[in-house]
Amino acid sequence: MGLTVAHLSRAGALNASKEPIVAAIEHREADRVPFWESYWGATVSRWHREGLAEGTDLGTHFGLDPTHDTGYDWSLQLPTEVVEETDE
Repeated sequence: MGLTVAHLSRAGALNASKEPIVAAIEHREADRVPFWESYWGATVSRWHREGLAEGTDLGTHFGLDPTHDTGYDWSLQLPTEVVEETDE
């Protein structure tokens, strides 16, 4: 999820989310921590199947601070393993 116009349109959103980071770098106390999140592709796909409109900006939808997506998959990328199969 990259920074979008929708993020910037929130009054002071960019400065509001930048301030806690600048405060930490300058060894000052911030009034809050940045509110960020990341999502597994499978989770987003499920949300779409459950009714979330395609193209919805998740940062705006969930009220997150603006972020910049590096495009890197930071997951452990462990292999899938079936532990047990049941009739359910």
